[in-house]
Amino acid sequence: MQMTNYTLDNFIAYKLSELTKCEAPKLFDDPKWLNSFILNSIFKIKLPDDERAYVFNFLRRAEGASFAYRSAILEINEYLNTPQNTISPYFKALSQIEVCISQCYQGYELLSRASGEPIYVSGDESREERLQIVYVDSKHMDRMIHGGKLPESATSGIWITNNGVESARGKLSFQELHDILIHMHTLAEKLVSLGAK
Repeated sequence: MQMTNYTLDNFIAYKLSELTKCEAPKLFDDPKWLNSFILNSIFKIKLPDDERAYVFNFLRRAEGASFAYRSAILEINEYLNTPQNTISPYFKALSQIEVCISQCYQGYELLSRASGEPIYVSGDESREERLQIVYVDSKHMDRMIHGGKLPESATSGIWITNNGVESARGKLSFQELHDILIHMHTLAEKLVSLGAK
């Protein structure tokens, strides 16, 4: 049985009937930064414990975010290539997007705490601020429901669109999420050998 657009949008996921393609750029790297950093920590790197913990956890989140992004794109394409009554790939994709977003933002939080530099300036509408908004809307689903902050008939705090992710308060394109991941990749490459002599 083919589901109607009304059923898709009102009983399954907000704006699901509008999801017709995936405009997410591919992420080609398969990073192994954590492996390298662990080996460097054993044999080369001499960092204070707190600095090592910040770097270690940033690298873990950078790797996790990259894996989740790739997994999400695979699941979105799986959803798009199956009949509309097969919805589980959509929710697998949504879960992986939520993981990607949370790992990205938590990685930035670690670097911000370590460096003392803010992630963004409040109100600057940068991709980092919008990442934080979408992250919070996904993380605090209970508050979104209780506070009446979800669009009518929405079943989740965030939803997937053709070109990115949206929430009631913000949106982030796949290109912007990809750019955040590339920025994290660049930082990870530098951090892997931090303190090596």
